[in-house]
Amino acid sequence: MAKPFKIVLVILSLLVTLVVVAAVGLVMTFDPNDYRDDIEQAVEDTTGRDLRMTGPLSLSIFPWLGVETESVSLGNAEGFGNEAFAEIGYFGVSIRLLPLLSKQIEIGTVRLEGMRLNLARGENGRTNWDDLIEAFSDEDGEAEAPVEEPAPSTEGGFEITGLSVEAVEIEDAAVKWTDAAAGQSVVLKGFNLSTGRISPSATHPVPLSMNFVVEVQEPKTTLSIDLVTKLVADLDASQFSVEDLRLEGTAEGADIPAGKQQFNLAANINFDQEAGVLKLADLVLQAAGVTLNGSLDGSGLNSDSPSFNGQITSQTINPRTVFRSLAIDLPETQDETTLKSAGLDARFSATTQSAELRKLTVTLDDTTLTGTAAVKDFETMALAFDLDVDQFNLDRYLPPSSEEEDTGSDSDESTGDINDIELPLDALEGLNVDGRFAIKTLVASGLTFDDATLIVKGKPGQPLQQSLTAKAYGGDIRIDNRVAGAASQAPSYRFQGSLDQLLFGDLLQDLVDKDWLQGKGLVTYDLTSQGRTVGDLRKHLSGTLKFGLSDGAIKGIDISRVLTAAEAKLRGQSADAESGGETRFNKFGGSMSIKDGVAKTTDFSAGADNLNVTATGSVNLVAMTLDYALKPVLTAAPSDSKLGALVGKAIPVTVTGPVTSPKIGIDIKGLLKAEAQQRLDEEKAELREKADKEKERLQEKIDEEKERARDKLRDKLGGFLNRKSDTSSEQSDTDSTDGGS
Repeated sequence: MAKPFKIVLVILSLLVTLVVVAAVGLVMTFDPNDYRDDIEQAVEDTTGRDLRMTGPLSLSIFPWLGVETESVSLGNAEGFGNEAFAEIGYFGVSIRLLPLLSKQIEIGTVRLEGMRLNLARGENGRTNWDDLIEAFSDEDGEAEAPVEEPAPSTEGGFEITGLSVEAVEIEDAAVKWTDAAAGQSVVLKGFNLSTGRISPSATHPVPLSMNFVVEVQEPKTTLSIDLVTKLVADLDASQFSVEDLRLEGTAEGADIPAGKQQFNLAANINFDQEAGVLKLADLVLQAAGVTLNGSLDGSGLNSDSPSFNGQITSQTINPRTVFRSLAIDLPETQDETTLKSAGLDARFSATTQSAELRKLTVTLDDTTLTGTAAVKDFETMALAFDLDVDQFNLDRYLPPSSEEEDTGSDSDESTGDINDIELPLDALEGLNVDGRFAIKTLVASGLTFDDATLIVKGKPGQPLQQSLTAKAYGGDIRIDNRVAGAASQAPSYRFQGSLDQLLFGDLLQDLVDKDWLQGKGLVTYDLTSQGRTVGDLRKHLSGTLKFGLSDGAIKGIDISRVLTAAEAKLRGQSADAESGGETRFNKFGGSMSIKDGVAKTTDFSAGADNLNVTATGSVNLVAMTLDYALKPVLTAAPSDSKLGALVGKAIPVTVTGPVTSPKIGIDIKGLLKAEAQQRLDEEKAELREKADKEKERLQEKIDEEKERARDKLRDKLGGFLNRKSDTSSEQSDTDSTDGGS
């Protein structure tokens, strides 16, 4: 048995020797450069382009079947200039021969150096590779159908049992893209790629490193990338992994914050193509002083309805450091201890139609926001949110008050007039929103609100509605607003609300830093307006406002001082109605009728223990000026004052000028006129009384004369009647005597 075995070995040795000798002889006698012209002509016949092979073309046979070439270029398409479409400085590939006997393909290192690829699109929209596609199409312009490869034979056919590539090395490659239609140019240059051993049937990690530079013409930007990772591919199971991905990058350009920014990315990625599942874990992104950690799970990637879920968390950051890293001017704030700490934590989900943030937590200094926010439908941009904030002091983040603001100037620094400020209506145009925003404690413009809740609802083509409720200054606030036609030239507004049981003194003190009024009561309003600026809003404001307070005081006006000055003027002395002090009252109320930015009051009244005040007048809401006439009336003079003469008299008082600094004056002419009228009325009354008394006296005298005249007449008539009676008696006696004779 040994002898036959030796014979077989000798035969095999002879065969191998023969193959080697034949291969050596082939290499020594065959020169591939002899076919250079044939290759160039074949390419030109097929593509219509020039192929130039100026470098040597070499062939190796054993133990590797390999080919190498240098300095190869392919001409550009017609109309795209003389620059070559593609160039190769060096290309080499080889395959080991002996493993082919066991049906294994072992490719050595594939090396590509100095590749240049120039891609372009002309102004007419055609690209410089359209002709290549047409060249490899059939006569009808349709791409030739791929030839279906026969199924591997199981009966002695050549079946590949293994495939591997020792390494892939690409050095100094570049791709240029020029788009004449868009006026854009992008260059990828300095591209280097290096891999370890690649075997589709193996599951061991394949090391990969890559670096390149991308230059964009408009806007001029340079991006540098350096990447290292390990790839695992199981082609039989259609499973792929990217392990320990590490990417470092730098972006430079005029539009890059600070002109230059560096960023780092790390992650592990697994993709199951057959199951349509993607998992991204251990994600870390660092840039501009911000570090984000996250994860992502994708499913249904092999269907028409993929979905994604994940988490994103930021490590605690210093916003001021981030601003400086981005070369952004730090906002000037009233409180320099703000913007020192911020953080983010959220779960998210997304589909091709929607996206949502869940379990959202955002921190800024001592403020924490929690809740959910979502885009329900990308097509209609339907927004929804439900957010809660524990506490927020807005004033801490606002710029320090300027001297102009301290003086109460009603102007804007940029325009000179607050009335010229445009309302932010563009943000409301077509808004599709349904949201709730609640703050446990809010400080804004010096005002403090508790349990504030804002509800916003609106759909495209429908009015945007806002409802705000809150507790503040011992009372309740309810505000309902509506904005319609935000896209029109004159959008309309509706404001309704009430302020119930508020401590108005504290409210005004915090609102305008003016202690004008004290008291608790109710204010209701129903107003409409239109326009696109603050001035328009004021100018067209119309509606009604009602107010009623109790047990308070009017600050800045001491009616007793005004009355004292009035009393002095009545005595001819010089006196001014000084502002300051306060006037206590038991009740304080009235209403305003507002039309075209002017609020008129006709039923204002205030009452105290010894004083009643009525007022009429108006407020110009555009110019923010007052024009009021007050009439205080003393019902009783204080015991230690000289105001007794003014009891019951209405003293005309004027309040005019800017709302923030009104002027108080006494209408002395009106006062003197009223006083003269009062004196005239008193004199008339006195004259009427004297006339009445004289009339009574004269009437009594007349009556007495009449009585005396009646008495005299009565006496005379009585005497006359008596004499007549006596004469009649005498005549009777005479007649009787004559008859008897």
